[in-house]
Amino acid sequence: KGILTIDGPRREHMVKKYKINIFRNGFFDICRFYKHPFFTDAWLVPLFFSLIMLVGLVGNSLVIYVISKHRQMRTATNFYIGKLPCASLYL
Repeated sequence: KGILTIDGPRREHMVKKYKINIFRNGFFDICRFYKHPFFTDAWLVPLFFSLIMLVGLVGNSLVIYVISKHRQMRTATNFYIGKLPCASLYL
């Protein structure tokens, strides 16, 4: 598992581009990459997606809270709209 065979020009391309360790018999282990992830890949992207998730959770929770606590918001349309954040929170 995790072993591929690479020969010829593809081998040189992979060594130069990805800086991977290819052994003399043409096999290399996919887990032996020497490139480190960029700052954006390692920290900023997960942080950005976490913020989006947090805003979604707070917004959906507020919609459910407003519809359930205020009597004037209990209409058929608002119940239909309130089912969307309920389904979103279940996922």
